Amino acid sequence: MSNVVDLPESGYSILKVYAGEQVIRPRVPDDDKGEKGTASFGWDWRRLPVEREFEVVLSLVIHPNQQRPEYVRVSTVGRFEIVGDTPSVSFDDFVAQQAVAILLPYARQFISGLTANSVFGCFYLPTINVAKLMAGVDRSKATGAADGSARGSESN
Repeated sequence: MSNVVDLPESGYSILKVYAGEQVIRPRVPDDDKGEKGTASFGWDWRRLPVEREFEVVLSLVIHPNQQRPEYVRVSTVGRFEIVGDTPSVSFDDFVAQQAVAILLPYARQFISGLTANSVFGCFYLPTINVAKLMAGVDRSKATGAADGSARGSESN
């Protein structure tokens, strides 16, 4: 066991996590026209009307294949709050890195729950390298960035 130390808080707190969408269905012909590969990922964030609060959304799609001919789609929404005047993590890094890492276990749980009773068995989302995943995401296209509220902690 390691030494007991004070936890280095980020300056953000999680208020709520919920599923925005949960879909499981058999493969249909249109599925073959979509993206190649076994899974796809989407990310977004937005400010909320309540001051200092924002949401981060992860969307995951498990595409049908020969071994698992079903389509699974979930969106996981996390509501967060900026705590204090000077968070130790920049707002941009929090929404694009730490919030994603916080929400992935919830997305994994939603996917496993949806597929638990499937004839093909439970699907377990593999561990994901969040830094590598988010390196390919254009942060400037997020809803929060587009509405001018990027760099959230400076605007409060």
